[in-house]
Amino acid sequence: MLKNNYTEIKKSLSFSSEITSIPIWPLQFSVIRFVFRVEADMPVGTVPSEVFRGALGIGLKTASCHRGQDCKVQCEAYIPCAYGYLFEGRHPKKNFLQLNQEVPRPFVIRASSSELHGIFRKDCVYAIELILFGDACNFVKECFEAFQVLAQQGMGLKERATFVFIKIESLTTNGRWQLLQASEILEKRNAPPLLTVQDILSWVGPVPDQVTLVFYTPLALKSDGQLVKKPTAGQLLRRLRDRASSLGKLYCSKTLENFDFKAFGNQADMLKSSWLSWEWKEGKRFSSHTKQFHPVTGALGMLKVDGNLAPFWGLLSLGQYVHVGRQTVLGHGGYYLKRN
Repeated sequence: MLKNNYTEIKKSLSFSSEITSIPIWPLQFSVIRFVFRVEADMPVGTVPSEVFRGALGIGLKTASCHRGQDCKVQCEAYIPCAYGYLFEGRHPKKNFLQLNQEVPRPFVIRASSSELHGIFRKDCVYAIELILFGDACNFVKECFEAFQVLAQQGMGLKERATFVFIKIESLTTNGRWQLLQASEILEKRNAPPLLTVQDILSWVGPVPDQVTLVFYTPLALKSDGQLVKKPTAGQLLRRLRDRASSLGKLYCSKTLENFDFKAFGNQADMLKSSWLSWEWKEGKRFSSHTKQFHPVTGALGMLKVDGNLAPFWGLLSLGQYVHVGRQTVLGHGGYYLKRN
């Protein structure tokens, strides 16, 4: 299947005067899924991944920080510290980023939807997925230990609820889930597979003529410094291009060679796109780090894209895992591809 996909992509690109090579996005990542049962009603809000992201930070500090020191104060565990590496943007290679550009965090959390008024119900089963990029995959053990702390101490908005793990799985290179034993994670045996764009292309199928991006968590995207409430396919692909490139360079030490970023963006602008459904969400979340409420905004809905999708199919497929736009570590900017 993968070979056939590349043949189709090459055939489409051979007539393009702007993009003459297949973009092989140099990003590796692992996906770990934690399936659990809650032991009491757990308030999680309309976007549960926001709650789990904050709780993961607290759990990491509790489980792996032995100095009890404010993370803004440089300590001897500067780079190896799981919390500092994942949450504080501590990275020695960040100098290549543009002035005032924030270091993209090397993970994404997404969770089961809370269909009943923002509450995970007692004795019901839910799942969270932790996606780690590049070098961040070395911290699977620390993240699992953090979730173990949360399971015992409880978590939730205003009211805490404990939970019990049912199983832990990792996504394999053939697109299937395989079981992970807790002992394997803690002893760092049988590490979750590292996935690539080539792996995704092998299971998503051939390039379609038309596809719909279904956004299930808020999308807040900026173009030319301005918030765009209804972005076009070109605007979205430009941001996705930059995010995938930065993650690959920072955490995988790999870059796209001989790739024309401008030509890619110009060709993306030629795609036709329209919102089949659209809803703008506005809310707020409380940060235990800053002790303040922060605004949460973004669009939900379905964006249909038509045109020559071959140059962008790899990136669109990868985007289902890296997310796009602002606050991706909270699970925002999440979408899946729906063939028409």
